[in-house]
Amino acid sequence: MTPKPTADRLRTAGFDLVPGEPAVPLAILRTPSDPADTTDGLGLTRLAMMLTVAYTGAGAIVYDTTSTRAFGTAAAVVGCTHRRLTPARLRKVTAAPGAGDGGLLAAYWPADLPTDALLAAARVLLAPGGVLATIVEPRRHASDVSALTGAAAEVGLTYLQHLVAVTGTVHDTAITAHPEQTRPRGAVHVPVHRDVHLFLNPAGGPS
Repeated sequence: MTPKPTADRLRTAGFDLVPGEPAVPLAILRTPSDPADTTDGLGLTRLAMMLTVAYTGAGAIVYDTTSTRAFGTAAAVVGCTHRRLTPARLRKVTAAPGAGDGGLLAAYWPADLPTDALLAAARVLLAPGGVLATIVEPRRHASDVSALTGAAAEVGLTYLQHLVAVTGTVHDTAITAHPEQTRPRGAVHVPVHRDVHLFLNPAGGPS
């Protein structure tokens, strides 16, 4: 089972914390751009490191569908095994829920495959206590989040946390967009954050 995030591990990962046992990350994270980031993945290097440190540990397996280097780099630093998955490979995942070995599964959402296929694969791939991190890209139109959480519940995943990862630069109370960030078509503002929805694979078999 993936270890529960402790206060010390979360502080090491850079999370602000809400007091409690286990400690729970605040909904807002600071994920400034890193030199390793691409224009389409601003703040992703920092976010990947935070999530990998907080929700895995040495020897854990990180499944990655993002087609970026961020989670592979984070896994190497933490001492995890990194396994990249394509949408085609995810569609072929077939096994009984609860038999997985993954500590973390990172995926963009909306995904490049049907949401129900992504969630079903997560239920199979993740070990009990493993976490699915669905990262809503700023340039992508997000579907109804309630539909995502509802679909996750149907396959037996538990909604854990909504994180707001700030990708812009924070100056006191103002947030400035990264100079390379552009405004998505139809949007009024240049995005300065990305939403991340976390789901927990509970212990045991199907709900």
